[in-house]
Amino acid sequence: MLVKICGITTPETAIACFEAGADMIGLVHFAPSQRHLDLPELADITYTVAPLRESGKQIVLLVVDKNAQKIMRILDVCDHQFDFVQFYGNETDAQQLENHVRVLRPVRDETACARLLEIQAGMECSAMTGFASDSEFQDNVSSANPEVRSLKPEACPAPRYVVELAPGLYPGGNGLSWDWSNATPFCRKFPSLLAGGITPENVAGAVRLAEPCGIDVSSGVESSPGVKNMAKVKQLIQNAKMSKT
Repeated sequence: MLVKICGITTPETAIACFEAGADMIGLVHFAPSQRHLDLPELADITYTVAPLRESGKQIVLLVVDKNAQKIMRILDVCDHQFDFVQFYGNETDAQQLENHVRVLRPVRDETACARLLEIQAGMECSAMTGFASDSEFQDNVSSANPEVRSLKPEACPAPRYVVELAPGLYPGGNGLSWDWSNATPFCRKFPSLLAGGITPENVAGAVRLAEPCGIDVSSGVESSPGVKNMAKVKQLIQNAKMSKT
């Protein structure tokens, strides 16, 4: 079970989260967010934790409405220390970035979940009958997830999607709970992080309901926006790692 702690705002917190057992940290570059980091702050954190990437720890850059050129500038400034870009915005640009960094795509509503599952079902049928693959599936799924398959609960593949089927003011990270079981069919097919309203108290239940390959948490382990409560972080990681799907 992968654990991503998002909305990290200081190098000290980044190190502490990794030492507590987090697999991934998320850094937000989106000015309206209370967890926004400017370029020097991003570079400072990525430089500080860069040695930990050698042990498999991963860093995620979250951006909103940034084109590929602007994102590449951020990657350059940070010496390409990001393992993923969590991309909220133009999907065409997201595809362009996949030559340079892995992309985490948001899935924000049940219609999107259903459509991707429908496209995949058509792709699997085409593979069995020998027909050409669906170009829309290639654009929306295959390029982002070259190993689409049914996932075993114990598997921890690299995530490709962040599923958060909850309303909110911001593109992600609103901290609102929702019926995580609605994501189960999607998470069984696509390597996905589950997000939205997850806390140390409910993480085990969320994992059992949705069966994701990992979780993405920010406000659920904070004392105030952008300030992580390390006791909550440690408890959440422990509970998530011990949870059974």
